[in-house]
Amino acid sequence: MLPFNFPPQPIKTRIAPTPSGYLHIGNAYSFLLTWIITQIQGGELFLRIDDIDSPRIKDAYLDDIFHTLDWLNITYDKGPENVKDFKKNHSQQLRIEEYQYYLNKLKEKQKLFTCNCSRSEIKKHSTDGQYPMHCRTSERAWEAPQTAWRIITPNQDILIHDLLKGPISLNLFQTMRDFVVRRKEGIIAYQIVSLIEDIKANINLIVRGEDLLSCSAAQLLLAKELGLSSFQNASFIHHSLIMDKNGQHKLSKSKGAASIKELRQYHSPSKVYQLVAQHMKWESHGIETLEDLLNSAQERLLQ
Repeated sequence: MLPFNFPPQPIKTRIAPTPSGYLHIGNAYSFLLTWIITQIQGGELFLRIDDIDSPRIKDAYLDDIFHTLDWLNITYDKGPENVKDFKKNHSQQLRIEEYQYYLNKLKEKQKLFTCNCSRSEIKKHSTDGQYPMHCRTSERAWEAPQTAWRIITPNQDILIHDLLKGPISLNLFQTMRDFVVRRKEGIIAYQIVSLIEDIKANINLIVRGEDLLSCSAAQLLLAKELGLSSFQNASFIHHSLIMDKNGQHKLSKSKGAASIKELRQYHSPSKVYQLVAQHMKWESHGIETLEDLLNSAQERLLQ
């Protein structure tokens, strides 16, 4: 799968965990791959913590992020130093008005509509598993209770510049039609928040799992509608996923994957480094430190 064809400008990328559960091996894999790419390219790495979904956030999960990065010896150039610094200076809860500003711009351009459909109603009326567009002409008030805001997704391809897979065309009308940008409880959706945060940090390379291709396309659509050209020119790496023993499901919190917190109690991080090397098909023998993993990656990345 290597080497990547990196753009000429200095890389600015990020790791962006969500503190809605304890981090697992899949998170560590993505963090380490992002860190390695940044080190080899001499770029900047940001730590961003996605806490927009406040009801799911716990201090224990926030604390776990910093413990995990420290255990893995992952360093970053910008971002919160600890939980206290995060809450005071970096939490997305501090920037709700900014995200709402961009939502209002989309509303003014008549790109959004209101919807109070339940999941069961959508499932009942959908013929293709996608949102059935029932509320596109709705006149329901924007601030009515239990009202989501959705964006109209055009039936056309969106081009994703993927350094690993090459150019990818994805049609959101077929994969994530009229996705929600503000949830029924008033929480601004991840897609708009992630986009604005990446714009603010001048991120030009996004490393994420291949299961998030539709998210990348959704954010590119939002960037186009908002005229945010810097994100439209960003590059992506959608890496493969670490699967469970049966090879059927990605390792995730929702699937009960073993947490890094558990691994920290009984193992050194070398176990994670070796697993990452094996998954990437790098030389894994003798890897004990993060520097060993970086050296193994360089042998392949710089061939």
